[in-house]
Amino acid sequence: MSDRMSFVCNNRSIDRDTAVSYPVLVVGSPDQNTTLAFESEDECFNWAEGVEHAGKIPLIRKILLEARTREALDNSLVEARQRSVVERISGDLNQLAKRLDLPMGSEELFRRATYERDVLEPSIFDPVNLYEHENYGGRILPLPGGAWPFLGWFGFNDITTSAIISGECVLYENPWWGGRSLFLIGHPALGYSNLGIWNWNDIASSAVVA
Repeated sequence: MSDRMSFVCNNRSIDRDTAVSYPVLVVGSPDQNTTLAFESEDECFNWAEGVEHAGKIPLIRKILLEARTREALDNSLVEARQRSVVERISGDLNQLAKRLDLPMGSEELFRRATYERDVLEPSIFDPVNLYEHENYGGRILPLPGGAWPFLGWFGFNDITTSAIISGECVLYENPWWGGRSLFLIGHPALGYSNLGIWNWNDIASSAVVA
């Protein structure tokens, strides 16, 4: 993937080292081998307004506007609820892996749990798996749609190294969606086997999923 990766800012090509210095990167729009670099989050959101294959980014903007106002509040109940949801999904995913005799880190398991599921079965979750190691190895953090202010609640702070996306996910450098951001787009699904291409191994502390 890295051999074919192109990096673009303001409709002109830039080199990788310059691109990864930008605070906002978007990957997977229009394809997995193109990375767009932006000077600010607002610049990225404005770009997405007119782009069909980034159609959920305006929704992500709306989620962030509300969710960021909650940081100073007591979020202990939110943490408990999010932990419960992730534990349930992880258990269901583990059961499906055993039933289908598939490795937990396989892309096929992700597809069978989401958009390629049996017609009589509901999806286990939708739409993101984060992985501890490259090539979908190690521990897995499944995230359904929503705002996830601190991945450390699940023992996943500064751990994510690869991901499979069905939809759109934004990873943030700091808790509560602060610092640099990496937008990952996958329609119907894309695997990102090594986030180090964008200098994002072991960086993510929060996320938004749509």
